Amino acid sequence: MYVYEKLKTMPLQDILGYAIASEEASAKFYRHLVKDESINELVSHRFQQMAADEDVHKKALLCLYKKSFGDENYKVPEGLPPFESSIHVETIQNMIEALTIAMENEHNAQKVYKFLAHHQKDNKQLFKRLALMEKGHYELLKHEKEAFEEDIIENPAIHTTPVLDRWRFNY
Repeated sequence: MYVYEKLKTMPLQDILGYAIASEEASAKFYRHLVKDESINELVSHRFQQMAADEDVHKKALLCLYKKSFGDENYKVPEGLPPFESSIHVETIQNMIEALTIAMENEHNAQKVYKFLAHHQKDNKQLFKRLALMEKGHYELLKHEKEAFEEDIIENPAIHTTPVLDRWRFNY
């Protein structure tokens, strides 16, 4: 609820700056998760697609920012939850932590876009669509996290197993 309350006090320019920076950080985060070339193509594709989605979101927001404020020189306001752009991921436990952070980021993004859809009638459809896409990202991350957690429940000793071992499989 904190994010929503803070947004009520901020001008559109600051909210868009936050959203643009958040999309950029999310794209970087997802690309970081699959930077190792030995990761299975199925897993890599999922996170690369999410990164590409975030790039498209950023582009749409930058266009709106330029249309509204005359340039693309956005500023990132302080006082909102930070977004992580990277985390050191080696083990399955680290991956669960990374996915938890990513879920929080997606949930915050969804809140921002829902707020904007409600308060920015001229661009309501854009913000509703972005909120829906962020909700979809959240759900994908949730399912991926649950898969890792199920692995640990089935075999508690694997929580320190390298995550790449979990993602390497033949098809």
